[in-house]
Amino acid sequence: MRKQIPIEQLRVGMYVAGLDRPWIKTPFWRHRTRIESLDHIEALRACGVLSVEIDTEKGLGLAPQSGIVSTVDPSSTRIVDRSSSRTSQPQGKEPSTPFEEELTIAKEVHKQAKVVIGQAMGDARKGQRLNIEAVSMVSERLVESVLRNKDAISSLSRLKSFDEYTFFHSVNVAILALAMGRQRGTPREALSRLGLGALLHDIGKMKIPYDLLNAPRRLEEGEREIIKQHVMRGAEYLSQHTVLPEETLRPVLEHHERVDGTGYPAGRRRKDLSQFGLIASIVDVYDAITSDRVYHKGMTPHQALRQVHGLALEGHLDLHSVRGLIQCLGLYPVGSCVMLSTGEIGVVSQPNGVDPLKPALLLVSDGSAPYRPPKFFDLAEQPTQPLRSIVATVDPRQIGIDPNHVLDSLSA
Repeated sequence: MRKQIPIEQLRVGMYVAGLDRPWIKTPFWRHRTRIESLDHIEALRACGVLSVEIDTEKGLGLAPQSGIVSTVDPSSTRIVDRSSSRTSQPQGKEPSTPFEEELTIAKEVHKQAKVVIGQAMGDARKGQRLNIEAVSMVSERLVESVLRNKDAISSLSRLKSFDEYTFFHSVNVAILALAMGRQRGTPREALSRLGLGALLHDIGKMKIPYDLLNAPRRLEEGEREIIKQHVMRGAEYLSQHTVLPEETLRPVLEHHERVDGTGYPAGRRRKDLSQFGLIASIVDVYDAITSDRVYHKGMTPHQALRQVHGLALEGHLDLHSVRGLIQCLGLYPVGSCVMLSTGEIGVVSQPNGVDPLKPALLLVSDGSAPYRPPKFFDLAEQPTQPLRSIVATVDPRQIGIDPNHVLDSLSA
């Protein structure tokens, strides 16, 4: 039997069959699910859910003292109305620089950061002194860009290189970590420490044999243990060549830890992990699974967010921090390929912090013929009916689209 109950009566073991708002307006991608933890309930509450529909045949029912609840009335479904203004932001300060203007600056900062971190890692591999001044300077430029407009710089985390994975990965982890830090209102000085630590989080990989890092096969147990040593080797190298605040070392030491204690090198649990470590662990996973590696093809951004969110629901990653990443990037991160209700295909070019269902797009096809050049279209600004909406995500590789090439046409 299905019953509608207020969120206050939801408890672990119940089976949720429906919400009082569309599932796509929450960070959840499963239409039906069993409540496995109190964090799961809190996540629903944080999304604005006031009541849920439960299936008592598939999960627990109400306790006798909970009182009587009404059966489901479809007409009572409540949708939360949200403004479509793209300039408002639910947390932190509003951007001081328009997206398009900051994007030009952010591209130069991203390019410079990749070069500097490449030089730093080259020095580490040779055992030479770390040029901490250069790394700190480019980290500060990343912080400044995030503070001006976090969406512009974070949109560049889509940039990848198979041959220079470690360098791009380090920069992207720093960008995403800073965007999450800004989202939660982290002070400027703390952002500086977070950015520097995130840029250097993988420097210990330079102390691991190159052939092992890039082996095109499944590693043996002993080889995996050697790879895991990069965390402590990175911390040791940094301690030998510079003096860094403890907070800055947290992303280096904790980016492979997991809140359930299954991570490494120390197997720490949630209560023993820092906020910087929690952030670094999440963005490290997200960027890694969206990148092409010798052992796997990168996921689309939307698929990656689903997987990271699933890891949080399973208890491996911090759910609150994962929700912060989703809020930063939107349900459809920049570079996502989507299909509209009209059958048109588009690439997300700018997120919408107020209504994540309505990003700005570059339309590349009407579904059968390409648009040349791509057409800019903002789902939040639609003057005519019927309104277009996103109905599905598309793997761009299956339809011969390179989102990065499409987005480059925007700045051109």
